[in-house]
Amino acid sequence: MKKMILPLDGMTEDEALNIINSINWNKSNVRNEIWGFKINDLLTDCGVNIIRKIKSRGFKVMADPKLYDIPNTMTNSIRKLLNAGSDIITVHCMADYDPIELTAPYLAGVTILTSMKPENFERYGLINSINLKDKFNIPALVRNMTNIIDFKDYGYVVCSPMEVEKLSKFPIKKICPGIRPEWYQEKDDQERTMTPKNAVKAGADLLVIGRPILKSDNIIEAIKRTNEEIYSK
Repeated sequence: MKKMILPLDGMTEDEALNIINSINWNKSNVRNEIWGFKINDLLTDCGVNIIRKIKSRGFKVMADPKLYDIPNTMTNSIRKLLNAGSDIITVHCMADYDPIELTAPYLAGVTILTSMKPENFERYGLINSINLKDKFNIPALVRNMTNIIDFKDYGYVVCSPMEVEKLSKFPIKKICPGIRPEWYQEKDDQERTMTPKNAVKAGADLLVIGRPILKSDNIIEAIKRTNEEIYSK
């Protein structure tokens, strides 16, 4: 099964399509080593047409707007993203959105962002005010959120690899950002990270891997190297 999702963040449409084309046309057939691409801020620049352009090149698309709004507004957005060809659409679990029609299998519930750590909750008094420091923790929150969206038949949950093992009882597919290959040593804003191999061992189905690959001098070689790491014994 293809595990890697490449996020096309912080770039123009031309830059994103150039990366996609370089992967698509590479003679080593590296395109078969990735699931597809995640788009977030490109939706702001290009609208849903960027989804159609990526799909026309034969790749799957994870649309990542992280929707959080009243149900009617979310439904309208989800319909437009699905009509454009999205394979996965992210919504915040905290929106408590009930899927309509046949949309549930395409939805990925976002739990706690990988940039967050326990201090974020203490800062807003969320732990001290309820005096539940032993129970009020990120793994517990992620597990509770997953329970809610699994009951609603969402197709996916998005969580850091640090919590994915705690979700083994849920049949829902797990998408993990915050993946950092062993060969990538730079520190960034991701707090709860793990290597791709360990994340898969913990139960991740899909891995969102951005900067280690897309900021490398040779994207093709970085994809190969990461894929080899995932499946190494």
